[in-house]
Amino acid sequence: MRKVTKRFRFRPLTPIHIGSGERLAVEEYTIDKKRKELVRLNVPELLRKLSPVDRSNFESAIDQGRLRDAQCLLHGPWNSAADAQRRSLERYRTRVGQGSYEQLCQILQQPQRSGEVMILPRNELSGEVIIPGSSIKGALRTAVVSYLANLPNSPRSELKGYQKGLEVEQRLLGYSQRDLEKDPFRHVSVSDSVWPASEVQIDRPRLRKLGREDEQTSGVQMHAERLLSAADGASPSTVIEISLHEPNGRRAPGVRLTWDEVWLACQNFYINRANQERARFPFVENSIAVWLQRVQNELEKGAMLIRVGRFCHFDSLSIDNLRRKPGKTSQLQQQDIGSTRTMCEISQDIQVPFGWALLEPVA
Repeated sequence: MRKVTKRFRFRPLTPIHIGSGERLAVEEYTIDKKRKELVRLNVPELLRKLSPVDRSNFESAIDQGRLRDAQCLLHGPWNSAADAQRRSLERYRTRVGQGSYEQLCQILQQPQRSGEVMILPRNELSGEVIIPGSSIKGALRTAVVSYLANLPNSPRSELKGYQKGLEVEQRLLGYSQRDLEKDPFRHVSVSDSVWPASEVQIDRPRLRKLGREDEQTSGVQMHAERLLSAADGASPSTVIEISLHEPNGRRAPGVRLTWDEVWLACQNFYINRANQERARFPFVENSIAVWLQRVQNELEKGAMLIRVGRFCHFDSLSIDNLRRKPGKTSQLQQQDIGSTRTMCEISQDIQVPFGWALLEPVA
């Protein structure tokens, strides 16, 4: 089996939130107002410090939705501890952007479930953020499937008759549920990577609708940890490894992938997506135009543009010209990109879309 591994520098161009599936409830954190940081409390350690009566009262308060009572009971030991002892009652700290800071401070005074914070995957011991290789692999897969679907010899009439996106993938990648070994992405591996905890911030994702650019977001508030990016004026990055395996014989995949094809697929798919987003949404046009122009040289030298994480919207996860139009037909067909975008509120005057990143080759 031949294996080719390349190293890339993962550099966020705009804020990225890769969900861990976990949310911090309002009783699980507090805000250090001097440093404008969210402090995630060590809940098991704090519970051990409660008396049996207080622990029972805490559990009852949670069950009955009395969040203020639960918060007071759990935060009590942390508030009363000496400064030197508080660190043992904390798991980690994350700085908070201005929009989220003001809202979270208010919620702590009147606890409610809208104060939950979506968090990034973390190493439980070090507190460092983990960037799952599976997220990047999924972005590459989406681009490759779309690329194959739009080749001149692609079976387009057959693909449009499929009812499920998985059927399209299987047809294009040359595998089936009975023969998963032939899926070429079973032979692609992407390493996890560590992201410094200091390069993370909590901000508000804000949903904006085309034609209603000046309206404030309504509904449930969202607060999310996200990676700092070039849009913040920062330049954080981390290194990942991507390997392409080329098995032979019975283990040979249905479609053999090459680095040139993966690169070309990302260029075609994500640059097209970025330009579509610029053209459709006036409130993102400037921010995308700026970084797309800045990374042009890197793209020509082998870098790959991708979009990862949550808030990237369905059109960044679907196949060009084969997206299903809701309410019209169950068959796959061409559809324009949506009418909403989730923006990250970097400051009071600046909002940028989530998810854009660059993979730069490392010698």
